[in-house]
Order: sequence, then structure tokens, then C-alpha cells
Amino acid sequence: MESKKANYVGEVSNQKRHGYGKYVYPNSFFLYEGEWSMGRKHGLGKLMMRDGSFYEGEFICGEIEGSGLRHWAKTGDSYSGEFKQGELHGFGVLQRASGETYEGQFCCGLREGHGSLTDSDGHAYLGSFHRDKRHGEGRIEYSNGDQYEGSWVLDQKQGQGVLRCVDGSLYDGQWRNNLFNGQGIMIHTSGMVWEGIWTNGRPLGESHKFWVRSPLMSTAELRSALRWSDIPRSQLMFILVAGRRWIVEEVEQELGVEADLSSAVDIRGDRTQNLGDSPKGLPLVQMPSHTIPERTTSEMHPNQGSTFVNVCLLAS
Repeated sequence: MESKKANYVGEVSNQKRHGYGKYVYPNSFFLYEGEWSMGRKHGLGKLMMRDGSFYEGEFICGEIEGSGLRHWAKTGDSYSGEFKQGELHGFGVLQRASGETYEGQFCCGLREGHGSLTDSDGHAYLGSFHRDKRHGEGRIEYSNGDQYEGSWVLDQKQGQGVLRCVDGSLYDGQWRNNLFNGQGIMIHTSGMVWEGIWTNGRPLGESHKFWVRSPLMSTAELRSALRWSDIPRSQLMFILVAGRRWIVEEVEQELGVEADLSSAVDIRGDRTQNLGDSPKGLPLVQMPSHTIPERTTSEMHPNQGSTFVNVCLLAS
């Protein structure tokens, strides 16, 4: 027998709630209004809670099952989509009061499968989920315009992936815990390129190739690009095209190294001239001595009197 506090008003059949009716549960926290079948909620109805939360949609044999709308008053979150035994299950849209929106597949109340997530900061992710986390292959576009596409493991960028920054910089390689980790190549917007092994987001100097694609670079830009590199300064080679002696000194100050001037060479198209320690100009500086890559000399163009330098950097 039902508690005396329970109250039902509606249609009955064989002394059971059947048809349409309104029922206040014994604890008075729940109130259901909708369709019934042989004493159980069945069909379309609305289950309301005293705190303002509710579910409105389909019921099967007394359970929330099928399509419906769920609202949580305490958090302000809402979900519209498919349910199974009261859980978010199937396809649906979950909107949180924080502004976060997820549209995609659910399993047992968790995000599972393919979906799109836009968080409260405006970052938009499209891809795979597992146990409520980004997991598998996916693509994210950050609110500042940067984009990452590749592998994820439990909400972390991990595996192979490509980061394209809005300033034109690009990293293509391996990741771990949201950081560059493993084999990869970074092409900086300045034209500087790092290729080799990375660890914890930084290039591992002993196994890295490092060069510049841009024909012109100021020493300030050079310092900025090198500020977080672990490549030993003594293992770098610098090629300065039509540079003045004071430019060489500035590079030395920026990097905290001393140039080896003994093998300086003036590069002028197909013509080279050994300058030694001549003060009139020092187009090539080696720290320490290295062989000039063939592809680098073919890209050189004189720029007499410029306060910029054309630099090629290679880690030994």
C-alpha cells in the first residue's frame, strides 16, 4: 500500500494508474505528470523535483528511456538527447551553465565516441572521447586561432600531432602530456627551424638540427628564438651575409659566446674571399668551425650595409 502522503489524480484501470495522471510521491520531493501504463510511468511525461530540477520526455516501464530533456537546478546544466535507464546514453547535447557545450555521443552518463566540445574559454574540439575525456584522434581550435590536430590520451595531447599557430609557426611531431616530446620539427614564424628530438617542450641540443629559412633576421629576433633552446652555444655556426664587425659583436653579446674569426669567409654569389680577422666586414662567423651546407650557400644574397643578419645555425 502507498503512504498516506502519496497523492494521485488521473485515469486508472484495474485499480492501477493507467492513462494520463498526476502523482506526488510519498517523500513529496518528486512529482510526475504524464502517461501511465498498468501503474508505471510509460509514454510521455514530466518528472519534477522540489529543488527545480526536472526531466521531460519519454518513459518506458517506469524508467527514463528514449529522448528527453534533463535540467539540473543546482548547477544550471541542461541536457537534451537520448537516455537509457535514466542515464545520458546515445546522442545528445549537454550545455553547462559555465558556457561549455558538448554535442555528440554518450555512454552511461559519460562522453564516449565522437563529439564536439566548446569550452567556456571558446576553445573548440572535434574528435574522439573516452570516459568523458578527449581520447583518440581529434582537432582543437583555440580561441586565439591556434590549431592542433592529432592524437590525445585522457585529455592530453600525446602521440603524433601538428600545431599550427596563428602567427604562422608550426610544430609537426610527437607529443607527451601536452608538450613537444620525441621526434619533431618546429618551423618558427621568424623562419628559424628546429628539427630533432624534443623533451618537455624544448629541443634536445645534442640531437638537433637548427637553421634559418628567413633571409633577414635581427639579432633581437635571434635572441628571442633561441631564448628557450637547450642547444649549446658552442655548437652553433652562424653565417652573416654582408654584416659589419659591430653586428658580429652584437651577436656575441646576445648569445654569450666569442666568435672564431680565423676561418671567416666573404660570400658574394659564386665568389668567396678569405677575410681572416679583417675589421672591414665579417660575413661568415663560425662558433666553432663547421662546414657550410651547400643548400645554405646557394640561398645567400648580399645585403651590403644592412643591420640584419642572414644566419644558418646547425647543432653538431
